Amino acid sequence: DDRGSDSRQSDHLAARCYGTLHWMESPSFCGLVCHTPMRPQYAAWQDASHSRVDCTQCHIGEGARALVHYKLVGVRQLYHVMTNQIPKPIPGVADMRPALEICGNCHWPERGSSDQLRVIREFADDESNTETITALQMLVGGPGQPTAAGRAIHWHADPRVNITYVATDRDRQTIPYVKVTDARGQVREYMSEGTTTEQIAQGERRTMDCVDCHNVVAHRISPTAERAVDEAIAAGRISRTLPFIRREGVRLLKPEYPAQSEGLQKVEEGLKTFYAPRGDAINLRDLDQAIETLRTLYRRNVFPVMKVTWGVYPDNIGHINSSGCFRCHDGGHAAKDGTLINGDCEYCHRQLETPNR
Repeated sequence: DDRGSDSRQSDHLAARCYGTLHWMESPSFCGLVCHTPMRPQYAAWQDASHSRVDCTQCHIGEGARALVHYKLVGVRQLYHVMTNQIPKPIPGVADMRPALEICGNCHWPERGSSDQLRVIREFADDESNTETITALQMLVGGPGQPTAAGRAIHWHADPRVNITYVATDRDRQTIPYVKVTDARGQVREYMSEGTTTEQIAQGERRTMDCVDCHNVVAHRISPTAERAVDEAIAAGRISRTLPFIRREGVRLLKPEYPAQSEGLQKVEEGLKTFYAPRGDAINLRDLDQAIETLRTLYRRNVFPVMKVTWGVYPDNIGHINSSGCFRCHDGGHAAKDGTLINGDCEYCHRQLETPNR
């Protein structure tokens, strides 16, 4: 009868609406359909350690309130897309949900961690692509896991400790003021030299959490072309037997090409042109693999239309390619009694002896 037909149509409509809403929360929708400017983040997310975590799990969260709030924010962003007012590159998120809600579903700040070994493999620009190995004992630590250095890295995440800071730039790379309340309730304030009370009052005051260090963990753009090529050689995706491959790979990846398609073409043509005079001395299979790997690195990290390229987003883990740890641990943040925020290298890691080749 008509009532049964109406009921089936209503059920069908509800199912389609639910399916549409579910699709709109998928990473492919965020990265490819609606948020075209987010393609760099989508490409980086696909091979990141958090690639099985959907965008909405971090950027929206659970519950109707979060859904409504961020969909309303999305309306403004959609208007910017339609009117071509999207900033290029897309700035990092300034108002992420609390880290305990995002990261806390899988990671527990109350749980400490033992020391970890980090091996960094780098290659020279000489003919044999000479390798240098750096091995670091990372003193991660945390609650219940003291290290020889005492507090160690994850002391910052101890729930008994409260750290607030003031940043004077949008990317939170300049931090002139830090306030620490330790597990015993003792408070100490640190300021960088020349900081004024006016700067502190006008800056962004924030309580430190996971994303202040792990800020690009879900979609990392490689900080440098050098780092990307080194990692590819170390992983065996580019053969070290190709003379000068490290130098040539970096040389072809670094220029600013007007379009990604042109960059991909230049990478292939440039490598073939360089090795052509060597003829049969070059293994063609290794050369083809190197070309494809370099093209993948370029496609994964460089998006000219969005002005995204190597190092455009600061990575706060470490302190080699951006300020990172040195935003506070630079030896220039002092309390009133002259005490400095610890800047000793071995406070967080120790270098181990390694063979180089």
